[in-house]
Amino acid sequence: MSTDASFTLPGFVIAGTDGEPTGDDAVALAATLADASGGPLEVVSVYAAAPVGWAGIPASYDEMFREDADKRLNGARKALADRPDTTFTVVRGGSPSDGLHRLLEERDPAIVVVGSSRTSTFGRIVAGSVTEQVIHAAPDAVAVAPRGWSEGERRIGAVAVAHNRSEQSRHAIAAGAELARRHGATLKILHVIDQHTLRYVDMGGPAEGERFRQGARQDLSEVVGGIADIESIEFEVHEGDPVSVLRGLEGVDVLVLASRNHGPLRRVMLGSVSAKLVRDASTPLLIVPAG
Repeated sequence: MSTDASFTLPGFVIAGTDGEPTGDDAVALAATLADASGGPLEVVSVYAAAPVGWAGIPASYDEMFREDADKRLNGARKALADRPDTTFTVVRGGSPSDGLHRLLEERDPAIVVVGSSRTSTFGRIVAGSVTEQVIHAAPDAVAVAPRGWSEGERRIGAVAVAHNRSEQSRHAIAAGAELARRHGATLKILHVIDQHTLRYVDMGGPAEGERFRQGARQDLSEVVGGIADIESIEFEVHEGDPVSVLRGLEGVDVLVLASRNHGPLRRVMLGSVSAKLVRDASTPLLIVPAG
């Protein structure tokens, strides 16, 4: 299976920040991604003085919130003071996610990077949080920086892609391959055979189970054979619960996931596996839109 032209990873990167440590994580990951592509970086702070379109809001009231949002960019300005092609933008929106979505429609295509929810415990992203709202329906790829990423090594030496034989997986593999090329990283293509599927297949006997497993390995081998210009490529077939397997990966710096194939064309929509991984991310995630 060739991955050519199934998805082009944008070089323009946008980081959403609220000036908190999780925003610092988003800015750090965004800078790492932008540096590898040689593309521009835009750091964005959103304020919501009142729903967009409301009349009668005093200019001084709106300006007060705008100035506060601009101050939240000071940490990013200091951290990225020496980085060229970097801009800092204040955006007004009905909510933080609304403001980012409006900007993304103008900047399309772009990768948007967000941090984990600072209102949850241990860096977990809660359902309905700003982070999850930004992810849903974003027009291009979304990266999620786990808590504390800005304080770590900030190196992307291994990129893993979850492959499930779907059309959406082709986009994820193409994005993962491009990310690996940009960073000179190892690319790992992973397939997890769900434990429930295994129970059903194994009912046909050991021979049937082995044929199924061999088919999965052969499929990944063909996928790897269709990827060019990457020095180090590996593939692995795992068995068990997909969320547990992918969450427990070691030696992986970014995990690339495909959006589910529902919802508007070329929008990020979280499926059951990706939603659970996003809400408990310990490794940076890159989620690729469908189509």
